[in-house]
Amino acid sequence: SATRQLVSPAPRFLAPALASRDRRHRSSWAMADDEEEMMKANEPPPMIGWSCGRLPPNSTEAFDLSDAAEAKFKSGDLLGAADGFSKAIEVDARWPVIWLGRARARMQLGDAQGAEEDCTEAISQQPSIAQAWALRADSKIARGDLQGGEADLSEAIQRSTQVPEIWALRGLIRLQTQDYQGAVSDCTEALRLRPQDAKSYMRRGMAHLELDDFFSASSDCTRALTLDAKLLDSWLARARAQLQMGFNQNVLSDCGKALDLDPDNALAMTLLGTAKFRQGNFEGAVADCARALKLDPNLADAIAVIATIKLRGRDFDGAIEECSKAIKIMQDGREERLPDLEGRSHLWLIRLAALWADRGQAELKKLKYQEALDDYVEAIRLYSGDAEYWSYSGMSRLRLGDWDGPIQDCSKAINLDNRCCAAYATRASARLKRGELDDATEDARKAVELDQLFSGAWDTLAAATLDLGFPAEAAIAASNAIQLDPFLADSWATRGGAKLDQFDPEGAVADCTEAIRLDPGCTAAWFNRAGAKFDRNDMAGTIEDATRAVEFQPENAVILTRRGRARLIAGDLAGGREDLDRALNLDGGLAEAWRARAEAKSLTKDAAGAVEDCNRALQLRPNFADALATRGQAYSALGDHKAALDDCKVAMKLNPPTLEWRKSDWTHLPAYTIVNAKDADNVLDVALQGEKGDPSNSATKLKIALEKAKMSGVDEAKLEEAQKQLDAWALLATCLERMQSSDANARKEAVKALAPLGEAMAIPHLAKLLKVEADRFVRHRAMEALAVTCDPEALPVLEAAIKKSIQMEDSAGLDIGLCAQLEIKGDRAGIEKMANERRGSWVTHSCQASLARFQEKEAEKEALNPTGDV
Repeated sequence: SATRQLVSPAPRFLAPALASRDRRHRSSWAMADDEEEMMKANEPPPMIGWSCGRLPPNSTEAFDLSDAAEAKFKSGDLLGAADGFSKAIEVDARWPVIWLGRARARMQLGDAQGAEEDCTEAISQQPSIAQAWALRADSKIARGDLQGGEADLSEAIQRSTQVPEIWALRGLIRLQTQDYQGAVSDCTEALRLRPQDAKSYMRRGMAHLELDDFFSASSDCTRALTLDAKLLDSWLARARAQLQMGFNQNVLSDCGKALDLDPDNALAMTLLGTAKFRQGNFEGAVADCARALKLDPNLADAIAVIATIKLRGRDFDGAIEECSKAIKIMQDGREERLPDLEGRSHLWLIRLAALWADRGQAELKKLKYQEALDDYVEAIRLYSGDAEYWSYSGMSRLRLGDWDGPIQDCSKAINLDNRCCAAYATRASARLKRGELDDATEDARKAVELDQLFSGAWDTLAAATLDLGFPAEAAIAASNAIQLDPFLADSWATRGGAKLDQFDPEGAVADCTEAIRLDPGCTAAWFNRAGAKFDRNDMAGTIEDATRAVEFQPENAVILTRRGRARLIAGDLAGGREDLDRALNLDGGLAEAWRARAEAKSLTKDAAGAVEDCNRALQLRPNFADALATRGQAYSALGDHKAALDDCKVAMKLNPPTLEWRKSDWTHLPAYTIVNAKDADNVLDVALQGEKGDPSNSATKLKIALEKAKMSGVDEAKLEEAQKQLDAWALLATCLERMQSSDANARKEAVKALAPLGEAMAIPHLAKLLKVEADRFVRHRAMEALAVTCDPEALPVLEAAIKKSIQMEDSAGLDIGLCAQLEIKGDRAGIEKMANERRGSWVTHSCQASLARFQEKEAEKEALNPTGDV
């Protein structure tokens, strides 16, 4: 024949490297065995781009040999076919069709490398043959080169856009390489050309599944099953989609169909177990997952179901072990955490994140708070869209004594889901610890509103309302918590504190005793019971209970103050004075401790010292009746009867004496953290250092530290210094924000306001501005601001700015930059020389300002050392 076509079965489009995927359970890998059906032997795709005219004699001989080889190929004699095509090539190697014939034979014989070489030769002879590119793609895929296979298929499509098999194959490869959007596009094109292609529907459904489009995934798989009900992967993919949509009964049905086709399919068993778990059939879920793991011990999803069931069954050690095993499997056997998430499917990330979160939950139950926090942080890194991960991360931080972190984490959780009860409850607890009682109460009430059966929310609400001074409401909330969970020791202790506030010491003792029985380490219970015993004049019992509370919180100034007062009344003046001195060292902002120590000084005849301590107490609490009364007695002892009378009159007016006069100044132990004076001073020192380049965050942290310092009696001069620094950082943050404006005038005003601050924290921001700023006024002001910092770190920034000024032909900018460098280096003479050279008003002004700052510094030095002594 003068022209011939390639008449043969299509190449086996799915290579052994892909076909070797475990077909028993990997639904994301499409099956390859029946790919040959996609191109029937008697209906081959056209040889696009190949034709010839009359053949020379040697070509006729070559084609005769090729025809004989083709016949052997059809009869199954692959070795004979390959040999025949080789002889034809020896006779005349110029014909691409013969090279492709041998390539097909070699592919069937498993010689993918040889097939690829033959296809490459065919392409070099005639690049327009789409089938050559497609067959070479098949050979590359067989050798595991998916990227090369996809590239060849793209070349084939460029030469022939109407061959559905090529679109379908590239869609499959893109599915394998996790290009899910590309897979959807290719399968859609294949279906346009061949609407009855069940496998293209199936593969598009799988891609939709990975893209979280579960409805489309289910719809495509249903179409595939309508065309071919024996497509196992379609049943499995639709089951996965139905599971994500919450249709658990449909999952059971689809998995049943899959198991009819393949009774040993581990993935079907795992999906079946997951659906049963969600329906509450834990026994059935464990049985199905156990069957799946017998077939494949590395099925992470089956292990995850068992881990979750163990977690619910309070087998925390077992849950941790199972989660760790599944995590290791999902991370390809590597123990290190994945550094790069790019390329991972969304569902894969969600599944892995859930394992970290489950393990974190088990760690939390085991009181391993740091381990729990680490696990939740990793879960959030993998998938930050789950509100519960953020709320439990906050809970872990709360247990570790961090009051700020939980507020941030739980706020993020609430932004994701404003009905996340756990987030409101945890944030309420953190705010309670910080003493933000109104906010804590609001959050706790919101948590209770969302879930009235959440005992933890009632417990936090009780503590917050008690500290706000609403003991009746606190008692109701604590009673609700106890009714839901009678083992909550904190709720018993809180109700005991509420009864103490309501003048019911007997009830307070009973509730606190129950709290101690449930949790002997409940500090609030020991403290509150000590208060109740104090009000019953049982000083020995008060000292005993307060001592137990001190054992658990030795740095708590409130507890020490209560024990100190009890010791004074019991006649142990030395012990009482020791407790009160220690309390004031811990917290100088505790007015009752100052008053109680004044009482101790009065008892030891130190009336002047008593007056001094009462003055400190009244500075902290101006209308403190007991402090006025104690000071009045001290004045009387000093002979100042008028002052004594004045104080006693005011004290009686503020707190008229009654038959029910309370002996204890405090009732319950506050739930919020008592500020330690030394710690507050240290925290303030750290906050004053700031964070380099971040005035906004520095100001926020300093503001919090300053508020705590004010509560703890930190030195007034230091507080004033901190307030000035806070104001400066706040102004700096505002200026830096305005520097980013697109309005040149706004930038000018911002830099102008920034210059007098002299903040080194502005250097990186000014450097960034000078790299891109074209306005000369702004540039000049920015360089002057760098000069005011007097920080050597500004020198390289100025050097770069000077070079840019030269490029801009900005001579004034050049001189201002040089002047700024001289000021930072302390070269006053150099600046004076520049000022005398009359370089223009801008430069002159800048030099004069620098010299003025030199004079100010010299004046400050003289003021500090007027005699000039070294």
